[in-house]
Amino acid sequence: MSIPPLPIALKRQRAIKKWIFIAVASIATLSLLKTGFLNLKPLTVLSDIASLFKEAFPPKLDVAPKLLEGAFETIVMAISASALSFIIALPLSFLAARNTSLHPAIAYAMRSIFSAIRSIPELIMAILFVAAIGFGMLPGVIALSIISVGMLGRFFYESIERVKPGSIDAVRASTDNRLQIIMYGILPQIFREIFDYALYRFDCNLRASTYIGIVGAGGIGFQVMLSLRLMQYQELLTGIILIFTMIAFFEAMGKITRRRVISEIS
Repeated sequence: MSIPPLPIALKRQRAIKKWIFIAVASIATLSLLKTGFLNLKPLTVLSDIASLFKEAFPPKLDVAPKLLEGAFETIVMAISASALSFIIALPLSFLAARNTSLHPAIAYAMRSIFSAIRSIPELIMAILFVAAIGFGMLPGVIALSIISVGMLGRFFYESIERVKPGSIDAVRASTDNRLQIIMYGILPQIFREIFDYALYRFDCNLRASTYIGIVGAGGIGFQVMLSLRLMQYQELLTGIILIFTMIAFFEAMGKITRRRVISEIS
């Protein structure tokens, strides 16, 4: 018994998938060749890394007070940027959501603004504000706040558009006040999501605060980069250990906070 031939549409679909795979594999291979990754010598790299760590040990603890000051600036920047962006992004997200916006044109405009903000990396934004304002924490906070507004705005309006209309209709039956509809019909449904997104954005801001200091926007990043440029590898290792500890601590605290808050509202 002979096997019937494949339908033409299925043959065409398989051919398209085959050529897509070939194109993607070719682009990836060419990219790796361009970067020199395929010419990498693993043993040489491992030897260089081992030599660097040998120079970096033991960590230089006498610079810890200076690095702790930078770490404190990093934490302050992350908290400030997260708070400011939350306060700004939440009301704007109601203008961006289709089911709560005043007009479809306003929703489209707000979404476009959020998208434009997200297209700019934190480091580039920090460079712009350092050039405009000067060195210090302020340009870093402003840069991170603006980027976070774009990120949180998108997360928030997508959450708002997923709310169940039943609760909104129930509140609307008793009042036409838009603010009360938002407060009692929408926010209770999205509280868990916006809380998760706010914690996630704080985590991102904390990490970003460690490297935007490279361009003079405050925080521990500037001191770590200075140690690297001066080839003070023991100081560099101390800074890296401090950054790792700081991020791990706040990540653990975030998990605990999220678990407790969710248990309270469940």
